[in-house]
Amino acid sequence: MNLQEARGELAGRGFDYLSASRMTIMLNNAKNAFEDAWPFPWLERTVTAAPPLLIADLKYVRMVKHVPTNDELWGLDFRQVAQDDTDLTVRGLPGYWWLEDGPDVGAILHVWPVATDQISVWYTGESPELVNQIDAPQIPARYHPIWIDYAVVQAYKDSDNFTGAQALQSDINGRMLQLIERFETRNRQNGHFTNVRFASEDD
Repeated sequence: MNLQEARGELAGRGFDYLSASRMTIMLNNAKNAFEDAWPFPWLERTVTAAPPLLIADLKYVRMVKHVPTNDELWGLDFRQVAQDDTDLTVRGLPGYWWLEDGPDVGAILHVWPVATDQISVWYTGESPELVNQIDAPQIPARYHPIWIDYAVVQAYKDSDNFTGAQALQSDINGRMLQLIERFETRNRQNGHFTNVRFASEDD
């Protein structure tokens, strides 16, 4: 379902009075709310390059490896790296990485000690915003109804129908929990070693 079709779905749910631009904002917010719920596989990215490395669509880092040695580097907060007047310019075999906010979006990944060897970064990325009518989310088509429901919740709130928004959000939460559980337990070969997460007040 592309952006134009999704607007049609939203209009068909009783919100045909909304402008196309307002629908687009709601559908993008809905897409982001869906994808912020869990590190879904369609958001996985890998990039290999020499540091410092700008990752414009970075949501969060999953793993960093030093390519020549295949050693995993450990992530630190900048304050941990810079404590005790650490020389951030010292060169050597890197053992750690840290993030600096990007100039506009994303982040710059640095390694310490400083090196120019290639690193491989496995991360969860942000999906691009929907702008043009033919743009479609990276969310698989079979889950688009949940995406649309997220947008309807926002439309309910926009129309001050907070009761409807709360009821639909509760339904979404249950369906998302089932979806996340499905992705968390895809290894059915060793299923008896897999922990199944149950609902809690924090979900």
